[in-house]
Amino acid sequence: MKISQSPYFPAYPTTGDMSAAAWLKHFASLLPAYADKYQIAEAEAVALQGASHSLLAGLGEQVARVTLAIRLLAITPCNWPASAIPWLPGMHAILQEATALSYRILSHAAYDPADGSALGLECRLDG
Repeated sequence: MKISQSPYFPAYPTTGDMSAAAWLKHFASLLPAYADKYQIAEAEAVALQGASHSLLAGLGEQVARVTLAIRLLAITPCNWPASAIPWLPGMHAILQEATALSYRILSHAAYDPADGSALGLECRLDG
């Protein structure tokens, strides 16, 4: 799962973006319960939760802007101006941080596949 790489195209969240955000929300919400076992600082878990909330709020605002623009301007993805809506700042960094934490858990000596399944890490290996 990856976030769209270009900061300008597409100017709307893709299905992949939404899937990545859903994984991040799930992972961030459960991370504090596994922090001690996998030696993740409480501050890291709390920071990731805050970043997840910000990312989801930003995606929601972006979807609302795109929907409004489509209604008001009758534009479609085919004629969408690339700079119509700026991409969310820090979106890639938040997911990179979460992915790094997920790999720390996966490579930890105490790693349990049941924990990985609960945190959604097994699907990260496939994507």
